[in-house]
Amino acid sequence: MPRPREPKDYEWCDNVPLNVKLTNDPVPVLKAIAEGRIDTAIEEFSFKQCDKQAQEFVRCAEGKFFSLLFSCKTENRTMLDCTKKYRSEPFRDVFRRAYAKQYPHTVLDWKTPEYETSATEEST
Repeated sequence: MPRPREPKDYEWCDNVPLNVKLTNDPVPVLKAIAEGRIDTAIEEFSFKQCDKQAQEFVRCAEGKFFSLLFSCKTENRTMLDCTKKYRSEPFRDVFRRAYAKQYPHTVLDWKTPEYETSATEEST
């Protein structure tokens, strides 16, 4: 079994190849991941709700996330086992940045961790 990549290996792609018109509506799955609500992300993820835009987003930021969830279901492993890695703060930060890049007007609605708030205050 290959060694899982470290969070520093996950990078956001600036040029996501989207074949659909972008909207201002948040992608529920991505927002849930970015906010660390992995259980909600799992519940919201389905073929009906995970649209082309979300798929491109995740393929770019971390292409194995959804395939991991599917493999967990087929192998009857618990979601907790499968998503433990994705509950880490460094990983969630990647999705926060990716999401903010796509939907900047929604960022203020998020609960920002204190370390991000204090870092912003120091730089101003």
